[in-house]
Amino acid sequence: MSKNHCLETGDGLVIRQSLAILEYLEERFPEPNLLGGTPAARAATRELMALIDEANTFFGLWCHKGSPLFAGSEPQSAEGGGHGGGGV
Repeated sequence: MSKNHCLETGDGLVIRQSLAILEYLEERFPEPNLLGGTPAARAATRELMALIDEANTFFGLWCHKGSPLFAGSEPQSAEGGGHGGGGV
C-alpha cells in the first residue's frame, strides 16, 4: 500500500503536489515565512522542492521496478531500477 502526501483544506480543496502545498500555506498563512524573504531565497526553496520531488519520483520507480522487495508483485527489470542491465 502506498501513501501520498496531500493537503485537504476546510473548503473541500485537495492539493496533492509538494510545491503547490507549500505555496498554498505560504499564501494562506504568511507568518512564519516558509519560502524565504527574498526572491533569491524563494527561488532556492523552489529549486530544492523540485529536486526533492524528482528524487522521490525516481526512488519510487526504483522501489517498484528494481527493488527485490517488490519482486513478484509486479514486473521487475534492472533497467527500471537504474542498474543498466547489471542485475538486481
